[in-house]
Amino acid sequence: MSQGGSLDVNEVFARTQMSGMMSINIPSDSIEHNQKAVINTFDFVAFRKKADQELDRKQKKKIRHDATTVDKILSVMLGKRYRRGPTKHFTTAENAYRSALQKIVDRNEKIKLLLPSFPVKCYNPLKCNRKMPDLAELRCVTKMYQLCKEIEAVYAPGAKVVFIADGLVYAPIFREPMETALQYRQVVEEFIKLLDVSDYVEMDDMEYLKQKHLTEFNNFEKIAQLEISNIWKDEKNADLVEELLNNTRSNINLTQYERSDLRNIFFSNYSSPCPVMTKEIQLKAATSAFEYMVFLRTINSLDLVMKCYPDGIRLTCHPKPGQIGVHMLESSAEFNFPWNGVGVLKKNGKIVAMLEDEVRRNASYRAVHIEDDLYPFYYEEL
Repeated sequence: MSQGGSLDVNEVFARTQMSGMMSINIPSDSIEHNQKAVINTFDFVAFRKKADQELDRKQKKKIRHDATTVDKILSVMLGKRYRRGPTKHFTTAENAYRSALQKIVDRNEKIKLLLPSFPVKCYNPLKCNRKMPDLAELRCVTKMYQLCKEIEAVYAPGAKVVFIADGLVYAPIFREPMETALQYRQVVEEFIKLLDVSDYVEMDDMEYLKQKHLTEFNNFEKIAQLEISNIWKDEKNADLVEELLNNTRSNINLTQYERSDLRNIFFSNYSSPCPVMTKEIQLKAATSAFEYMVFLRTINSLDLVMKCYPDGIRLTCHPKPGQIGVHMLESSAEFNFPWNGVGVLKKNGKIVAMLEDEVRRNASYRAVHIEDDLYPFYYEEL
């Protein structure tokens, strides 16, 4: 961590990415529909089978006969089916990735792919009302399972994705209930069991990693608070701070507000804004954004993930220089984060995440509930 040397502000912000509000294409006068279907149970075995069949249908990637094992592994990871973001993000750290993979291959060990993810369903009524994982999270698990299966085809020991759930560390920052974050992670763990993919996917928790190095974390956090405070005070960084604030506004706990009011605030093509409410949300967002930035600066400076998994390979769902970005959902999907929307089954069979407020007011979709479940498990395109 910087303790007197110059701080690369652009890098700090690049490593503090947050998804904002998705665009919406529904007229302001569209009303919510009540189209609904109910299923008795969800067939996890069939869903896993579908993922396997999809892999079998995919044309095998052509790999040079003289390619090294590391080349073959990277060919899968960097293929367009899984890689999110430009290849230049990888090339800035290519030597480090190759060196780490070669050591694993030399030991003939399974590759551990480390992916911080799965915080909790966003507490924004425009994005989703269900607080537990749905079809979007389920698809994410099978997507990473498919990645590991493809690596296994070119490197026999294979790979395993380690989802490092960050809900328990983010819940206090975004003012969400800790118990919900814990339950959310537990349901994803249950998905993994029901899909029978535990050999390819597992869960850890960022809070557990933090507790293993708590003294160091606390020391680094004190320095990070000073660094981020100075960054925020510097007027040269005003645009970068404002961009972070704008994205944070849609990710804090907004459940106390009506959806109609939130539409007015977040979508400029709707009616006049609500100045008092807008100001209130901006103040809450500022607090959360600062705390979020401090936390990320702390764990990045401490290199917490790699400290706990020194032989792991780092992935990210937020593409950035020096890390391999991955598609959590379909490579063609506009939005990459299952927890920031609801799972939607499209006519073509693809599963994407969309704003629930959009699909609830678009008659081309209907909600699909599992029997006795108050909230839809997914929406389907009609």
